[in-house]
Amino acid sequence: MAERRRPETYNFHLSFGEVSITLQDVEVLFGLCTDAVVYANVMDHNLDWRTMLRDFTGMEVEPVAINGHCRISISMVVNCLRQQLLLHPITVEMLEDSVQSIARLYMLLLMGGTFFTNTSTSLLSLQYLYFLRDLDRTGDYSWGSAVLAYLYRSLCRVSMPAS
Repeated sequence: MAERRRPETYNFHLSFGEVSITLQDVEVLFGLCTDAVVYANVMDHNLDWRTMLRDFTGMEVEPVAINGHCRISISMVVNCLRQQLLLHPITVEMLEDSVQSIARLYMLLLMGGTFFTNTSTSLLSLQYLYFLRDLDRTGDYSWGSAVLAYLYRSLCRVSMPAS
């Protein structure tokens, strides 16, 4: 797909014509908010990701499980989520903190494994956990804009000749 992209127009040239991906496409296909606040460069990249992961999701990992780029194995997150749901199924009586921890893990999987994927195919970035700290504010972000910008950035990187 990247080889059919024209960097000067951000369009794809396919056999049936020219196609571009718009913000409305992202909103309709993924159901993500596109008209909320857009944040840029608000995150401190030197955060203690292991502590954040534990505090916000209840997931305990060894220091070696998180590499230098704040990435963790997708299978570790899936296994932790599965274990939490098997041991403590979500019920009406469940504490809100526990439900929020499970929700953060699930959203982290969606973000790192679906919306903002990387070339590793088996690792997801913990940087999105930063935006899941306060779930009441998570809906204030324009996730659709972020997904579209990430897609365009990734396509630009892939289509540039290797130097």
